[in-house]
Amino acid sequence: MRSGLCPAKAGGVLLFVIWVAFGGPLLAADDFPPITEEERQLTEVDWDPGASAVVLLREGVLRFVGAQGTKKSSILTVRVRLKVLTEAGREEAGEFKIVHNESLRLKEFRGRTVLPDGGELPLSEESIFRRRSSRSQGMYLTTAAFPGVVVGAILDYRYEIEFKSVFHLDPWEFQSTIPTLRSRITYHVPQELRMQIWRSDPLNAGIQSQTDRGKTDGVVNAWAERLPAITDEPYSRPRSDFIAKIMLVPVRLRGVNLFSNWSSTCGMVRGIYYAGAEHKSKEAKRKAKRLVADLKVTAQRQRAERLYRFVRDRIETVPRGGVLLTEKQTLNKVIKERKGDYADKGLLLAFMLRAVDIPVSLVWAANRRAGTGDLDIANPLWFDRILVRLTIKGEALVLDPSAPELPFGALLADYEGTKALVCRHTPPQVIVLPEVSWRENRKLAELSLKIDDEGRLSGTGKLLMTGHSAQIHFANDGKPAESWREWLEERMGDYEISDVVVAGEVDEGRLEVQWRMEEHLEGVLGDEVSLSLSRPLGPVEQRFTIPADERRSTVVLDFGKVNEVKISLAWPPGWEVDLTPGGVELESQVGAYRLAVDVDEARRSLRVSRRMEIHSSHFKGRKDYAHLQELWSQAAKGDAQALVLVRH
Repeated sequence: MRSGLCPAKAGGVLLFVIWVAFGGPLLAADDFPPITEEERQLTEVDWDPGASAVVLLREGVLRFVGAQGTKKSSILTVRVRLKVLTEAGREEAGEFKIVHNESLRLKEFRGRTVLPDGGELPLSEESIFRRRSSRSQGMYLTTAAFPGVVVGAILDYRYEIEFKSVFHLDPWEFQSTIPTLRSRITYHVPQELRMQIWRSDPLNAGIQSQTDRGKTDGVVNAWAERLPAITDEPYSRPRSDFIAKIMLVPVRLRGVNLFSNWSSTCGMVRGIYYAGAEHKSKEAKRKAKRLVADLKVTAQRQRAERLYRFVRDRIETVPRGGVLLTEKQTLNKVIKERKGDYADKGLLLAFMLRAVDIPVSLVWAANRRAGTGDLDIANPLWFDRILVRLTIKGEALVLDPSAPELPFGALLADYEGTKALVCRHTPPQVIVLPEVSWRENRKLAELSLKIDDEGRLSGTGKLLMTGHSAQIHFANDGKPAESWREWLEERMGDYEISDVVVAGEVDEGRLEVQWRMEEHLEGVLGDEVSLSLSRPLGPVEQRFTIPADERRSTVVLDFGKVNEVKISLAWPPGWEVDLTPGGVELESQVGAYRLAVDVDEARRSLRVSRRMEIHSSHFKGRKDYAHLQELWSQAAKGDAQALVLVRH
């Protein structure tokens, strides 16, 4: 997380993540409320049958700086009590993980295990382990292993976080991966700070709230009870999209607008972060002009492409998300150190393009896998990277210089079609990022095979990838020849792969792999050959196993695409086709699957065409889901067939 806007996310319960920095010792347990008889007797959860554990209470108190009882910092205190109900819950609940950096400060962490017989085991200092998890992001990982965790045990812990800001832009989450009996949060707000209450309750968990305005502070209480666990459905939106949550957004402080709307939010971020980073960035400006000095001013696209490739390829990407900058960051520093995070690189590219008189706008974008933000609330933490928008000869382009695998004008699949914000001096604008057609995301495998006199299959293969299908391999350093050989041998199974040649460049947006293949000698029968019709891109297996009437959420796939396999096979005299797979042709609103085998006995040859299309990345409703089930079912049946030839 970035400095300045300090989120203090309490995370989950059994395995939770909070962003903290070391500030005080992690202490042994004391002064926890006594265990009630109701808590001792609880053995199952009637509103979420079969649960492995249950959160008995999750309680937070957030006192914003300036509220009574605070001095120079805001303080968040969290207390959690949970009970282990089954053996699976014991294994899951026994260890806690804390990811932290220097933005927030952990004042204390106390914990204990209360055994079924009433005995208490404190969380000792020896049970705490700390290590650096990311040097580039300044992150640390601390794990705490609770002692004596058995079925029926109750775990208590509490912690306090201090941060020097009135900005707390991460919501309080009422739910977790296990059911929750009670969850509540209390906010203490100083009189001079005006807050907007935001809540999200997509599954109707039943959030209740009460606001009181006292003589010194305003107090907001919010609570919910008997909450079911949030579980993942396969190929769905992220879990965070379904959690009940609440947040207080600071909109005005002593007459100054804060996050009241996108205009004030963008203005504040530009003034605090971007203006300072761009100030006196002479080296970045000189670098931009030198890079395009040999190009005519009218060659706008070529100038933009050259600057884009410089930032993409020559500035190392630090994998740190957000649209804010780290403390004291400048564009000159990014140029000098030749590295920057998502915000640094986006801001640098925009600055360099403006330096050569190419007008651009900054675009705040969010990865759909991280959850969907509510853009009616002007929270910059909804977004995780800065993109650059420009228009060249009437063509609108959005550039992402943080992904080395992206050609000029392309976006990662997880950003396509998402809502983004054009953050500019004029009123900011919510837009939908462009999305390429599924037809452009292609994998085509072509195999040319023959059977020799000994009954051994051999030949050549070629795999052509375009669009996102190529980008996912470029993201893995383009997969050198040896890596592709290993991948092909795994996918082809019965063949030895050799003479692998890989060709293609990121900026071409396509990748091609060619190889030679020979059936392993130990697999040669001599009088019979069996051929799979889908490898190396199949076989498909049914992935949508939940009944259509039980599916709750939208299906989300990586991207729409087409995967195609074409096989030509020739055989010597004395052989014939013994088993020909039946043709399949299925087309619906979600995609298509086609399998055809064309045999020419006179020429002793045949051709196989196998094609699977997925027409989108998102599918809503039971009708679409039923079509997906049928598509995958027919593809699985088609791919399971084999073509068999025998010697007379």
